[in-house]
Amino acid sequence: MNPDNNIEKKLEDLANNIGSDDKLVEKVMKQIDASDSPEKHEPMQKIRRIVMNRYSKLAAILAIFMGLAIWSQMGGEVIPSAYALHDSLEAYNSIKWLYVKESHPVGNQTRTSETWLQCDDYGNIIRLRFQTPYCGEPIGSLAIAGSFDSFDAWIQRYNTHLTGYGNPSEIFGFDITELDPKTLLEKLIQQEKAEQIILDFNESTPKNEPRIVTITYPQGSLSQNWKKVLYVDRATNLISKIEKFQKRNDQFILKKTHEFSGYNDQIDLSMFTFDDELPDNVKTIDMSAVEVGLEQGDMTDEEVAAEIVRQFFEAAMTNDFERAGQLYLAAPDYMVKNAFMGANILEISSIGPAYPDTDPDSKAMFCPAKAILEIGGEHYELTANWMKVNVAEETSKTWVICGSSITVKPIAGVN
Repeated sequence: MNPDNNIEKKLEDLANNIGSDDKLVEKVMKQIDASDSPEKHEPMQKIRRIVMNRYSKLAAILAIFMGLAIWSQMGGEVIPSAYALHDSLEAYNSIKWLYVKESHPVGNQTRTSETWLQCDDYGNIIRLRFQTPYCGEPIGSLAIAGSFDSFDAWIQRYNTHLTGYGNPSEIFGFDITELDPKTLLEKLIQQEKAEQIILDFNESTPKNEPRIVTITYPQGSLSQNWKKVLYVDRATNLISKIEKFQKRNDQFILKKTHEFSGYNDQIDLSMFTFDDELPDNVKTIDMSAVEVGLEQGDMTDEEVAAEIVRQFFEAAMTNDFERAGQLYLAAPDYMVKNAFMGANILEISSIGPAYPDTDPDSKAMFCPAKAILEIGGEHYELTANWMKVNVAEETSKTWVICGSSITVKPIAGVN
């Protein structure tokens, strides 16, 4: 008997008595279609014709398994992965408690933070506690706690307790949902449908190790030089770790790591407040009564980013540190004044142009700037390699400065 006819006969005999699983059939058909080897493709297309044209999908299952076994003898891949992002998304619906540890390199140092999350019955975050021993200048150590409609911040260096933050992104400088695997999965699923990401599922790791999901971004897209690696527990489908990389000089460099643990280990609700933690002489400021940031109005993202940086330096030039603070992290005036360490801004040399952050989890803009300073009678050039500007309030499209990278050096021949 001709080998092809023999395969067909076996499939026909087996397919008569089997039931159906549409989802599995659909995945197998996609695997068959994805075959790019002419030697493999011809017999598998014969199997496809038998499955799809002669029998119900219910009767196809065993026939497919046999066809794949025969295909594997020709060097083909056996049985495509059954895992999909939806499996992890469903797993997070039952998660109510979660602990997150973040680390990211900054120069020769590694900065770390910890986050405790409480979720509702559907896996959505309702309370949060974030703390880091150092988040950069001028803040230093930072702790944030509260529910999602109102957060408090504790800045130990300044003995300051800020209340009434409606959106913690004002202080974080990044989208809070970066700490939330469920929201990330929802976003990735939508991005995959829109062909905005490329997913690669690696099931070849040992069975006692997490499966690996790699997310990359199409060439020509804003985030083309970034990738994420998700480590997914095989037993629970929960994410144990996410690594984020950025390509520099043709190599992917690790930028940030999130480790997720303590799933459904109940957290004491006192963690989500600062009750009994703050000193008696703490200075408390109600941020709900403070004018914050700059509304976008008719400006483009690039224009509003440049304008808020301009207004910040203009306010600092006139020693209006209250306004400068409103624009920078909604910080109290004394914190901003302290950051300038007695320097006087004599001239703003340049602002912009602003450009979008390429980080796939960021909606921020970056804007460079230069200014001339006077400190103790000597002149210096201040270079803001970037000022990071983010949306603090979505409804009114209000932006704030939420970070910066600044260097200062003497001006030769002037002092």
